[in-house]
This record gives sequence, C-alpha cells and structure tokens, in this order.
Amino acid sequence: MACPEQNRSQPKREASPDGETHGVLATSRAGFARDMPCLTTEDALSPIGMAPQTPAGYRSQSYVESLRHLGEPVRLDACGGWLLRRAIPSQVPQDPAYARQTYDCIGPYPLFLCHDWQRVAEDLQLLRSTGMVSATIVPDPFGGYSPPWLESVFDVVRPIKQRSVVDLTRDLAQVVSRHHQQSARRALTALQVERCADPPQYADEWVDCYRAFARDRSMSGPADVPPAGLVRQLSTPGLHMYRASAGGRTLGFSLWMVHDTLAYGHLAAHTTEGREAGVAYAFYWTILGELQRQGVTRVDLGGGVEDSDGLARWKAGWTPETVPSLVCGAILRPDEYAMLTRARGTGPTAYFPAYRAPS
Repeated sequence: MACPEQNRSQPKREASPDGETHGVLATSRAGFARDMPCLTTEDALSPIGMAPQTPAGYRSQSYVESLRHLGEPVRLDACGGWLLRRAIPSQVPQDPAYARQTYDCIGPYPLFLCHDWQRVAEDLQLLRSTGMVSATIVPDPFGGYSPPWLESVFDVVRPIKQRSVVDLTRDLAQVVSRHHQQSARRALTALQVERCADPPQYADEWVDCYRAFARDRSMSGPADVPPAGLVRQLSTPGLHMYRASAGGRTLGFSLWMVHDTLAYGHLAAHTTEGREAGVAYAFYWTILGELQRQGVTRVDLGGGVEDSDGLARWKAGWTPETVPSLVCGAILRPDEYAMLTRARGTGPTAYFPAYRAPS
C-alpha cells in the first residue's frame, strides 16, 4: 500500500525510557505517526495465533489469554508487550461518524510490562493506523522508563495511588514491622504454608475459594476474574502458587508472578477460618522469605484502593517503601476521541479515556 511522503526533518534528541538521550525520531503527543516511518495497516499487529512465545508472568501470552473477559489480546510486536482491545459502545447511533465500530485498548490487569520500553511509541503509532481511538496502561513500577519519557509519549500521565515495594536485598527483620512479624509467627504456629508444585492440580479448590472471597466482598472490576480465567492463570509460566492449611483443611491461596529478580503479588483469597487464623500474615512472611532465598531483589505488593485505606496501611507494615502507581493514556485519534467525549456528555474529568468516565 502506498503512503504519502512525510516530513523528514532532522531527528530530535529526546529522552529514552531510562532517562538517557539518544538520537531518535520525535513522536507527536497528538498523533504518533508524525516523524515516524510510514507503516501499513497490515504491518501493524500480529495475529494472536502467530505471536512468538513470550516470557513469563504478566508478559506471557498464556496470562493475557486469561483476560479475554476484559478484551481481545493484541501483541505489540515492537516493544514485546500486550494490550486488550475493547469495542467502544456507540454513543450516537444515528450519526454517520458512528457507522463503523470503534475500538480502544487497555493494558492487562494489573500492570503493563514489556521487553523494550524504547519502542512503545512505535506500537502506539501502529495502533493508530488500525483505527484505535485510545490506549490506556498502568506501567510496571519496575519498568525501564523515566517520568519525562512517559510524558513525551503519552497524553495523560498521572498518579492514582502508591504501590508498596519490598527491597529484598535488606534483612526482612529490619524491613517488616514488629507487629507483622509477631502476627506471622503466631499464625504459623496454627497453620502451614507450602508452595504448590503443580498449581493446576488445585484449580477447583482455588476457583471455589476465590469466587467465595470475591462474592463476600462484592468484588467488581478487573479483579473479579471469571472461573475460566482463574484456571487458565494457573498455567502461566512464572506463576508461584502457595496454599495455607490446617488439619488438612485449605485456609487460603496466594498467587505471585516472578520475573527473574522481580516479583509481583498477584491474587489471594482465604476462608473465614483463614482470616481468623491470620493467614495473610503467614503468607507474606513465608513467601517474602522464600523469594529472597531464590534471588528475588524487589517485590511489588500493589496498593490499596485509596492510599489511606486499611489495605494500604496493612501493606505499609511490610515495607516503608512506596512508588507511585501511574495511569498513562494515549489519544491515538484525536477527532474521534473528541467526538466520543462530546457524545457521552462528559464534563471536565480526570478519568481516561473521558468517553468511558463513570456516570
């Protein structure tokens, strides 16, 4: 397919993800095609069946496939990450501008990871060429980027909460609060924590435990994973599953994603008996110690719903260190984005994309 000649001005020196500067083509924040090589729509995205095998954990195809309830997996060939494509509900069906279905993308829950952050802008430009209206991610807190670089690539970069991060190069006894250590030791006198050698073997028990846990807490949103997704995640390369039990009874499960020297708390669920026995303390103390012995140096525990809520305060007892959790949004097709936002009747909002802002 022929493409129009683009402005081939002298490349600008801009910050790379790690904060260094390199001679690279500048990207437009309004549309990522400016000053980029012209690419055809056919070049843009790899069919999922043809994507090469991806690394472990959140970057694996196996994991992203488990999130099909959120959208259709799309591999980003340049940076090596994944997004989920979603249909945008039509706001004004009678408007000719809405004669075709429109789409946007979100990063996988809970974090977007990739192999080469330097090439994310290339993939955003490719998404634009396929008609995607916007893309939204929550970037890996351990990713190889700097805040100025994110701001040069995305139209929206803002903190949404703080994430608790554990430095496992330090002595855990010096990092974890005395209260949490005492609570963990007390819990471990009444229950046992073991790593599951074959996670799929526990699929039925895990699904029953998690669904009951989610139902009791009226859980909604991306963490409300359907049974098929919960089962599929157990086969993800790099997933570590732990089970707590007492007298042969399962009291809870805790799932973690391990990427070489980095680890991420993923999902957990426990029974009422497990909560009363302090299973969460037993899990964290045991698992952090095991990850440390395995050579993991940094662990992301995630954050609370709000920085001041009980979960955030509880995680603060495991580590004093926090990093901002960011949301990054790219407006890939500004005219359509504006049209959708107007049709939605969205007033001033910090929500991205604005046309999906809650009523």
